Amino acid sequence: FGDLGARALAKALRQNSSLKRLDVSDCRLTEGAVSSFVESLALNNIVERVCLGNMEVTEEWAPTLPLTASVCSRLEVTWNTRGLEEWAACMPQDDRSCSHLSVAWTAETNPGGVVKWFSAARVSCTSLTELVISCPGTVPSECAKAFVSLLEATNSLKKLTIETVDHSYNVVTETICGLARNKTVREAIFHQYLHTDQDVKALHRVAVHKPALHRLKFRAYNLSKKALLSLALALEDNFVFLSLDFEYSPALKTYPLLCALNRNQSLLNRAVECVLNSSVDDESMQALRLLSTTDSLLDAVAAVSGKPYEECRCLVQGAEHRL
Repeated sequence: FGDLGARALAKALRQNSSLKRLDVSDCRLTEGAVSSFVESLALNNIVERVCLGNMEVTEEWAPTLPLTASVCSRLEVTWNTRGLEEWAACMPQDDRSCSHLSVAWTAETNPGGVVKWFSAARVSCTSLTELVISCPGTVPSECAKAFVSLLEATNSLKKLTIETVDHSYNVVTETICGLARNKTVREAIFHQYLHTDQDVKALHRVAVHKPALHRLKFRAYNLSKKALLSLALALEDNFVFLSLDFEYSPALKTYPLLCALNRNQSLLNRAVECVLNSSVDDESMQALRLLSTTDSLLDAVAAVSGKPYEECRCLVQGAEHRL
């Protein structure tokens, strides 16, 4: 359906008391539908997320109601400059209620609006655990730096997704560099290619600094065997990193790199065995010593046992005390 159907749906949404998520991103709506959903979300706190997708919101568009942080955080749309600036202005200080955010902007959006949004989020979103960023192509340097500043400052973010409409290699490289200085992100997904020397150098920093990151995914890669071998060498002393996946490229065939990833997965399995089954063989105890303070072990124990994180943390600490 088109804008007329979207407006009818948005009107019905005002009376909704059960629907949590709505995705109409495949309906090719125009900016005329955005205000309808802004008005509906302002009257409905039950809906957690409405995805309108990538649409052409012009710089002339303005909401019919003042935007609020609650509405903006639940409405996924490509914002124009005014939308981003109004969202940034209404973000509360130290907002502990916001755990997931998705932000996107149009190609015509002023970089200053993007910078204001990331600067506001850096201060406001202190409990943010998942962030999705949709870029409209090449990202200006000041925007990338503002995002990396958020990435380096956060103490809560666990998962990061970067989506780009067109090729935007600079934001990939700068984000990977930022991940080397981040202490909480466990998984990063790039809907982009991995193929430049700068990317490889940035991955080296991630491997050497051994942050919390243990899963990386790209759309595809075009790296030489030499570059892959150099990554394997960088992972020699990194026992946390578990997977480097690609959506379209063939599976990694570089033996040393696979050996490093398989070694780390084996260590993680043994550490989990030591925590949950009190395994006392030397290899399992050594694995636990290496991984006892890592998020990857906590994640794995929680996934296998199905227990809450705090209980899993106590299990890991108990196993460590038994060593």
